[in-house]
Amino acid sequence: MNPIRKALKNPSYPHAVVGHCYWCMGGDVTDPHTSQSVTRRVRECHLCDCPLWLVRPWRTKDQQKADSGLAGECRARRPRLDLIEIARRTRETAYANPASKKRALLALCWQCLQQAPKNCGITGCPVYPVRGGKKIDSDDLNDV
Repeated sequence: MNPIRKALKNPSYPHAVVGHCYWCMGGDVTDPHTSQSVTRRVRECHLCDCPLWLVRPWRTKDQQKADSGLAGECRARRPRLDLIEIARRTRETAYANPASKKRALLALCWQCLQQAPKNCGITGCPVYPVRGGKKIDSDDLNDV
């Protein structure tokens, strides 16, 4: 099944991460199946400024170890104000547990919207069903 559709129909943090990464690297919600070229692009993604970079799917164990080593360098390049603002608004340290899918998704929503994720109206986004820690019913996604 297409990862974007799966994220929208079966809301969970892991499905939201896979769906968003798939969408970001060129996946289309109308494709009936997972495209191998898109999964390869997700696996080889170099956008370490993305909050989902450390939890992206389809990585090998060697890639996971290498990514962990690069994470500190990537964090050092991020603007401090964004990290402080995310931490202040969510009332938790955004990078206390970089492997947390929930925190990564919350940081992604803040980065995208620049406001509270509960105010999001982008229903076609794979993260929408779990935005800000809120899971919604698939009945709310009739327009997808």
